Amino acid sequence: MEGESVTLKPVTEINKGDQIQWIKTSGDKDTLIAEIKGGTGEIITSDGRIKGGVELDKTTGSLTITNTRTEDTGLYKILIRRGIRTLYEEFYIVVNDRLKLDKKTGSLTIMNTRNTDTGLYELKISQDSKIKYKMFNISVCGEYLTSLFF
Repeated sequence: MEGESVTLKPVTEINKGDQIQWIKTSGDKDTLIAEIKGGTGEIITSDGRIKGGVELDKTTGSLTITNTRTEDTGLYKILIRRGIRTLYEEFYIVVNDRLKLDKKTGSLTIMNTRNTDTGLYELKISQDSKIKYKMFNISVCGEYLTSLFF
């Protein structure tokens, strides 16, 4: 949602000396947004191409995008150069200005629904090391919204 922060956490463990690059892909253009130089550990972040701002954790390689905007939607890749090997992971972020999450109740409101909002939604509830899932099948037809709970 707009204005929130999102953290992309790589599964790959980061080693000292790894060179880390975070790249955002928009269409056919790749843009370097943050980097950790191998050996020196120097962190370089974007020059404002991400609207809110970015923070890079040199221990975990995690990238945090703060104050997200819809323009931040897209494919993000982390490249981890370790000697002659290059490892990579991909993340896709969708920042939506039509969603509202009630942090007290967990209710999600979709404003100005469209036919493209039709689909299967999954809710993951984590509490005391227990995880519960609920599925919602949402169907939008014209002005009407119907839902089916699993």
